[in-house]
Amino acid sequence: MMSTASAPQGNALRRTFITALCLATMDCVATTANVDVLSHLQRERIARLGAADALAHSNAAFVRQMLVNPASPYSGLIAEPAFTNEVDWPGLLERIPGGPLTSHQALAVMQWDLGMTRARPGIDITIKAGYRDDFASASATKADVDPDIFWHVLDLTGYSHSTKGAGYAVGLQILRRQLAETPEDRRIALNVDPDVFKRIMLARHFDEVTEYDLGYVSALVQRRLVHWSVGERTSHGLRALPVAYRIARVAAAYRDLQGYEAGYPCDRAANTATGSFKATRPGTHAIEPPTPPPAPPAREWPVTTVRSVSPPQPIAPYIVGTSTSTFAKAVSCPIAIVDWHVSRISPGPFWP
Repeated sequence: MMSTASAPQGNALRRTFITALCLATMDCVATTANVDVLSHLQRERIARLGAADALAHSNAAFVRQMLVNPASPYSGLIAEPAFTNEVDWPGLLERIPGGPLTSHQALAVMQWDLGMTRARPGIDITIKAGYRDDFASASATKADVDPDIFWHVLDLTGYSHSTKGAGYAVGLQILRRQLAETPEDRRIALNVDPDVFKRIMLARHFDEVTEYDLGYVSALVQRRLVHWSVGERTSHGLRALPVAYRIARVAAAYRDLQGYEAGYPCDRAANTATGSFKATRPGTHAIEPPTPPPAPPAREWPVTTVRSVSPPQPIAPYIVGTSTSTFAKAVSCPIAIVDWHVSRISPGPFWP
């Protein structure tokens, strides 16, 4: 048992670890602040300009203020969007619940919630064990889907329907959390059904999953799509992404695990691939760095060598509902793609 004298030292070490974890992912406030910055910014603008003028700008115009190149799924972030120089911004930072926040802190929350961040392992996300692959782990960890659910749903749906499976995986994770947080004597009244979770997790193939069970987990996802729980925590202590981006990230992880015919298109830092690569196949999840020139250590594939013709080109955004085959052909380097773009590519209709 820890002595009283050593308790402060243990607490200090714990705080150091938490700080390091925050720095390894992104601004710590973005993962801990329990506030929707965008909605408060809209209120500030409406109070000053009136609803008609305050809401006249399009979503596309707003995204152009946030991303360096909104047409590119690999876009970087604009450090100081134009709206941070408007008169509403300082008042927002002072009056926001839980504030005051710095401009950088409030912007970090918005970037996270609006899907403007990426999932580079060890850079944006601290990877977790159980996913057999760092790149898949980064996306799945950000989506807050446990390894057993992640792999079981993929086993049920296969890669050909993995985009649809991503929605089921998020639904099962939502149900697991509800079961953990709901007292047993309240589950029936709140329609929290543990048998649904058990049946799906025990299914040996997709045909064993009933229409009722698929509809149940799909309804959980649909509700979260409509009613977002702002500031909810993941099992890893991060701020939970909106459900659409969680589904997108699981789909991106499944895509990564399929492998690539001409080698993995980027390294851990999301630098695009050039030079000679070894071909990829599902199950090994690795890549050999190109030589020359030297590149950061990446992953090795023990297959025949092929030469990439050119770095992957940015892909045009796809509408929600695109087929899984289109998603598989379109996406390269999913860890480098911001959530906002991945969600426009990946979430097909995942309900029955």
